[in-house]
Amino acid sequence: MLKVWGSYSVNPAIFAERLQHAAETMKTTAEMMRATMADTSRSFRSCHEGWDQVIRGLQTIEDTRTHERVKVENTASQRLADRLSADTGHPWVIVPPSQLIPR
Repeated sequence: MLKVWGSYSVNPAIFAERLQHAAETMKTTAEMMRATMADTSRSFRSCHEGWDQVIRGLQTIEDTRTHERVKVENTASQRLADRLSADTGHPWVIVPPSQLIPR
């Protein structure tokens, strides 16, 4: 039985095919992990920026056309966004904390 096991070998073409498949699977897994870590990092940065604005009493408003952003006191943010929308003819919105750090 030991001689039979000792003489066993995998067909080189099959071995190469399996090795290639394993490498592709590892590459896909690594890309998934990289994307997950990038999203996690962005989420943490958004959270920190959001709390920083809460502590400082600020909010970010954004021109939805040009994506220009301005930090203003949170007591004036909605009035300012409304006024800028009226003055420029296109909407300005208050940016939610989850979107403070762009993707």
